[in-house]
Amino acid sequence: VKLKASLSMLIFFCDTFFVVSNFLVAYRHSNCFNISELIIDYICLDKNKHCLLSVFLFTINTLNTTMKNIHTLIKNSETRLFKAVFPNTTNHYGTLFGGTALQLMDEVSFICATRFSRKKVVTVSSDKVDFAKSIPEGTIVELVASIKSVGKTSCVVNVDIFMEEMYSKKRDKVVSGSFTFVAINDQKKPIPIIDL
Repeated sequence: VKLKASLSMLIFFCDTFFVVSNFLVAYRHSNCFNISELIIDYICLDKNKHCLLSVFLFTINTLNTTMKNIHTLIKNSETRLFKAVFPNTTNHYGTLFGGTALQLMDEVSFICATRFSRKKVVTVSSDKVDFAKSIPEGTIVELVASIKSVGKTSCVVNVDIFMEEMYSKKRDKVVSGSFTFVAINDQKKPIPIIDL
C-alpha cells in the first residue's frame, strides 16, 4: 500500500512537472506580458493538477504584474536637468568645479529616486564617479538620472552628464556615476523603497 501511494505521488509530481514545464516553454515563446492568455490551454487537467498549477500561475502572474509596475515606475522617474556653465561655477582653469558637478549629480539623482519611490529618501553612498572630460565655461550640461537597480529599502540611481557646445550640435558624455538612496520613515528608519 505504501509503495502504491509513493508511486502515485511520484506520478502526480512527474505529471505536474511535465505540465508546468510545457507551460513555461509556451510562456517563454509567447510575446505577451499577460500570461492569462495562456491559461486557457491548461484548463483540461484533473482537479489536483489544476489546483497546483493555478497556484503556480497565480504566483507567476503576480510577479509578472509587479515587474511591469516596477518597469513603469523606472521609466516614469527618469529625470533630466539642464545647466549653463557660467564663470561663478568654474575653477581657475575655466572648467566646472568637480564638487559642483557632484552636487548637481546628487541633486538630480535625489529627484529621480524621490519620483520613483514617492517616499523620503536619503543618499547613503556614491559609487565611482568618472570624469572623462573637463567641462569648460560657456557650455551647456544635461544631467540624466535613471534607476539602475532596486532593492528592498534602497535603489541605485545612475547619473550621466552630457556636455553640449552652445553654438554647435556637438554632444559628449563627460561624467558618469551612481548614487544609492534608502527610503526612511519619520523616525529615520529604513522602509520598503516602493509599495507593491
